[in-house]
Amino acid sequence: MRLPDASLSLLCQLSEDDRRKLEQLCSTGLPDSITLTIHERRWQCHLAPVENNHWLLSADLSQHHQQDALGINEWQLQHTWLNQSTGKATLSAQMPILVDLLMSRQGADRVILWRHYATEEVLRPLYSQGLPFALQPVKAERRYLRTLLQRGGLSYGHCAEQPLLSAFSYLAGDDIVHRLDVPLVMEQKIVGVISLEYAQSRSPVTPSDMQFVAAIAAQLAELITQPPQDNPVANGDIDIDQLTPLLLHHTGQDFFNQLMVQLASLFKADIALVGLLAPLQEKVRLVSCAIGGELQPPFSFSLADTPCQVSINQAQNIIVYHQDAAALFPESELLQKHKIQAYVGLSIKDSGHNTVGNLALLFKRPLPASSQLQSLLEQLEHRVSAELLRRRDQEALIVSAAAFDTREGLFITDGHMHIQRANQAFIDMSGYHSNELIGRSMLSLRAEDTSQPSIEAITEIMEQEKRWQGEQKLLRADGKTLPVHLRISQVKDKLGILHQVCCVEDLSQQQETKQRIERMAYFDELTGLHNRRFM
Repeated sequence: MRLPDASLSLLCQLSEDDRRKLEQLCSTGLPDSITLTIHERRWQCHLAPVENNHWLLSADLSQHHQQDALGINEWQLQHTWLNQSTGKATLSAQMPILVDLLMSRQGADRVILWRHYATEEVLRPLYSQGLPFALQPVKAERRYLRTLLQRGGLSYGHCAEQPLLSAFSYLAGDDIVHRLDVPLVMEQKIVGVISLEYAQSRSPVTPSDMQFVAAIAAQLAELITQPPQDNPVANGDIDIDQLTPLLLHHTGQDFFNQLMVQLASLFKADIALVGLLAPLQEKVRLVSCAIGGELQPPFSFSLADTPCQVSINQAQNIIVYHQDAAALFPESELLQKHKIQAYVGLSIKDSGHNTVGNLALLFKRPLPASSQLQSLLEQLEHRVSAELLRRRDQEALIVSAAAFDTREGLFITDGHMHIQRANQAFIDMSGYHSNELIGRSMLSLRAEDTSQPSIEAITEIMEQEKRWQGEQKLLRADGKTLPVHLRISQVKDKLGILHQVCCVEDLSQQQETKQRIERMAYFDELTGLHNRRFM
């Protein structure tokens, strides 16, 4: 048993009630017994006064009690579920809360909810937190499902080496070390699986852990198997408060995935989608899309002859078609394929009132009233806009990083020629470590050589033309020099701050090839003496 922290006063490790009881007992100066909570454990303690106003405290280990936090959480959840007057329908709104609870209590890096389709023999990812929704369906191996059902849950270490997980090929690429799988069971059949994945080894899974995850899995099983309700929500039944946990706790791809699932569930929409507008405004590239309550792999659709195009071209942010949407837009493949009747779309704009994306809910039935939905979308507009702009900037950074990481050496300096960033090719070329290059003046990497242009000449041309190129000698970390071709371009960022983008090409191989050709042309191969062509 771990003892209390000896470096701290016992009083400061107690709750206020326990501290008051202990102080009152000590004030009597008489031996007595007391029950204390120390480090979330309940101890039956005995105190006796000794010389110099000291106390002897002992704890009866036979009466030691440990509070089961997971058990209390489970009881509270069961109590909440049993007392819900609206029944199972409210569980869809609780899905983010349930998965949040799993991630926090079990310390998982990500959680995935899989739906099992027995006829197709596949596990399809329905919902995830902690990773972009880029997972594909996997084959539902019968041995894996049978073992999962028999044991009620499986805990794996060294996931990439587990034969039962061979269908989940993404585990090795994502460096998943540990995984806990618990089945979602209805009528003694597996309808899904909840997977908790860890990038690092975790402590052994206890029976309490397994029971806690199984309790939530039982509720998720009811949720994903309950039949959809055809009746649309009545006005006044839903407000933004029901999305507050999602808005507070999630961002990035998780935010879009959960928002689409939640909006589709709350308003009984057949399709919920959010996407970014392509640069030429010809297509909408979906960031997240839920069809029939299930998240779909990303795809794009043409903007021409769609309600989204009308929304972009009109002044108002929200556009509504209460019925006959497919008939009004006969060229829209998405509307025709799903026989869409009603459409409610929100055009997302940036601070310059330029359209950056679109959020839409599509219905296979006419929509008699949409005021509540429009009101909710208006309240979500600023948050969705911020997330979409952030997503667009992230994608631009990824593209820039990919372009930056070329085989040609690249580095960027500030206006004072101090290196701010360098790619791996230039790091290898210079022989310095990355942290040694950052902040170093680019002039310190220039070897002195009278045959190359001077710094003053280069600076003069840069001031006039904002660019320069020519040959230089690079001084490596080991003291050796390397002939390079250097191109420098001046750029300014959006804040008007000056930077210099420098492109470095290694000429050493070219020069060696040139020298070898000259030797072959002007020297005798046998004697090494000049030949007739040289004369």
